[in-house]
Amino acid sequence: MKGIIRFLLIALTLIGHAAPTLAQEVSISDPGLNAAIRAALQKPTGRLTETDLLVFDYLSAVVSNAARVRAHPAQWLPWNFHQALVTEGNTS
Repeated sequence: MKGIIRFLLIALTLIGHAAPTLAQEVSISDPGLNAAIRAALQKPTGRLTETDLLVFDYLSAVVSNAARVRAHPAQWLPWNFHQALVTEGNTS
């Protein structure tokens, strides 16, 4: 379990350094949802971008496929995890 947590922390750090200047801004009209997302991202102010929200997509995929991540961690990096999902026919 410690290995997967370490893996997630490294991967999320890499996502955070993705080119934020190229990302589209996202507007969340529901104040409660906006506050919850900002709290989860630890981003209380500033623009929310598509890149910011990709963290949730990535985390969901990794948590849902924890056994596969442990078996083949290199296939579950932020930039290639979608291919691992498609390989198994799982697009969640």
